[in-house]
Amino acid sequence: MPNDIKGFQALSYERLRLMFRDAFGLCISEGALMNLFIRSHARFKIKAEKAKAVLRAARVVASDETGVRIEGTNACHWVFHCKDAVVHQMP
Repeated sequence: MPNDIKGFQALSYERLRLMFRDAFGLCISEGALMNLFIRSHARFKIKAEKAKAVLRAARVVASDETGVRIEGTNACHWVFHCKDAVVHQMP
């Protein structure tokens, strides 16, 4: 699971650590960030499933495909949204 999270985050652990320091004055280690992601994964998954259910029930859904580069590899990032939910989908 940690590799999945690392592979799809837009910021490296180092950059994220520095952002927390600069934006919030919070000194947090890269290991603590990884543990935070691991502990929060189940809750995010529940919320993501709820958003997908709202999206599936929506009368109108818009979508957009955007090219992204993840750790040196080109990929597509899909965004689906309706008036009550937004879902970002990585390949």
